[in-house]
Amino acid sequence: MALKLLLSEIRYRLGGSLLALLAIVVAAGLFVAGPTLLAGYAEQTRVELAAHEKATKAELARLDDETRKIMLRLSFNVRIVHRDTDVTSLLADYAAVEMPEDYVERLAGSPKITKIAHISGTLLHPIALDNRKRMLIGFSPEAEQPHEADKKPIVFEIDAGTAILGHEAGRGRNVGDEIDLLGKKFRVAKVLDKRDTHDDLMVAVNLKDAQAILGKPGKINAILAISCRCTTDDRIGEIAEQVAEVLPDVHVTESGTAAGVRSAQRAVVKKTRDQETARLAAAREQGERSLAKLVGTVTPLVVLVTAIWIGVLAWTNVAARRVEIGLLRALGKGSAWIAGLFLGKAVLLGILGGAIGATIGLWGAEAWAATNYGVAGDTVETPATVLVAAVAGAPLVAALATYLPTLAAVMQDPAVVLREE
Repeated sequence: MALKLLLSEIRYRLGGSLLALLAIVVAAGLFVAGPTLLAGYAEQTRVELAAHEKATKAELARLDDETRKIMLRLSFNVRIVHRDTDVTSLLADYAAVEMPEDYVERLAGSPKITKIAHISGTLLHPIALDNRKRMLIGFSPEAEQPHEADKKPIVFEIDAGTAILGHEAGRGRNVGDEIDLLGKKFRVAKVLDKRDTHDDLMVAVNLKDAQAILGKPGKINAILAISCRCTTDDRIGEIAEQVAEVLPDVHVTESGTAAGVRSAQRAVVKKTRDQETARLAAAREQGERSLAKLVGTVTPLVVLVTAIWIGVLAWTNVAARRVEIGLLRALGKGSAWIAGLFLGKAVLLGILGGAIGATIGLWGAEAWAATNYGVAGDTVETPATVLVAAVAGAPLVAALATYLPTLAAVMQDPAVVLREE
């Protein structure tokens, strides 16, 4: 059947043709828009979860940096003493077996030591200040670790002849006051805030000053450090294993309070972020399922209604043209020609409506995704099979919907029709 004749048929029945075309456009548009919206929603979910994960990593990095800055206030969390040191005596009387001062440099200079940083040699000894027991501790400057050049020093350096007092040791004293430590005068450089730890009893001086007033040149009895890069909960085991490779005659202990700060802080943030990520993923998954269910329900319903609508229009067209069809049959037009007229028109409207509907559905869904989902239209991928099904399926549905009315048109007897008229 010539295309010109079909176009003439459409123009002649323009109202009905436009209504059928509109129904096909709507059906094809929804058929394409549904999967496209699902793809856009899935893309938004991926972007949001990726952004959330990035924010989590940034937050953990920020907390790591903050923890590094405040770790001095919390005190060191790793203490290395000679293996013959009695831990009870160390905790009660600050008494520890002495070690060579060069142990500090040996640790800091070894590339094997990667799980501790901010290493400082110390010399602890009980003293009396204001007739009260205090802890004298000499600090060496923080040892440089050539293989950890990115680490910023956090250990305070104490100038010779000065002292830094813990909160209790410095009670009633001010910066600039003089104190007597075993016969030598020291100027108070700082009084620390209250920490509710042994540090409140601390009288900190330069290591060389401590060695001089105690008569122990070149000696230390503890090495303090901060743990880092431990991969398991057994931080002390990891650190001790590394330290033993450099200093086999030492014992590594840990301050639970300070050591747990970093890992606990990271664990709390990670747990909260993981819970939020899981909640967000679950909510997005539920939303995607709801949207898929809606699309899966509405799209077939629209296609069914469209088919019924086209069928009704075709029945109406056949009923209104009974006489015309009878005349055409009387003039010699066969059943194939009559069927071709109605089915050809349906197929042509289906092709046109499918193409227009698929284009509008694709464009509309991408615009909606960009506006409401915040994803670029070019990142929303519509399956090619959906587009093909929309363009190819529309004329098929239109032809099937027109089949029964067309069958009725070719089966009617032209003699009966003309005699009735």
